[in-house]
Amino acid sequence: QIKSMAGEIDTAVSQVGNTVCDMLTTSMVQTNCFMVVERQQLDKLMIEQDFEMGDAIEQSTAVKVGELIGVDAVVVGTLTQLGSQTEIDGRLVNIQSGQIISASNVNYSSQEQLRAAVNSLTVSITQSAYK
Repeated sequence: QIKSMAGEIDTAVSQVGNTVCDMLTTSMVQTNCFMVVERQQLDKLMIEQDFEMGDAIEQSTAVKVGELIGVDAVVVGTLTQLGSQTEIDGRLVNIQSGQIISASNVNYSSQEQLRAAVNSLTVSITQSAYK
């Protein structure tokens, strides 16, 4: 019983993570500050280069993939459930140095707040990167 519940929770978290990625992609494109590459294109490249596949891409792997496709920076982050709140942490990472250019986090407690939280994260990352 507990295992099946854990599986359902993992699936729900994964679905929210995918939703956040999609929303973040849209939000980053809408800033007109970044050239954004689709995650599916990165997944294809990762398969070709024999990188480990998974729901989460570690910062070091994202940097390697970014170097291969010729981008200057990648966005990486985490989604963490904290009681009734969910926190999204995002970082814009320089491909050459691995240095974090900007970082921010946002919290939300309902699906209705999710898009606003993602947009807020994007604005914060963008403003920090271009200050």
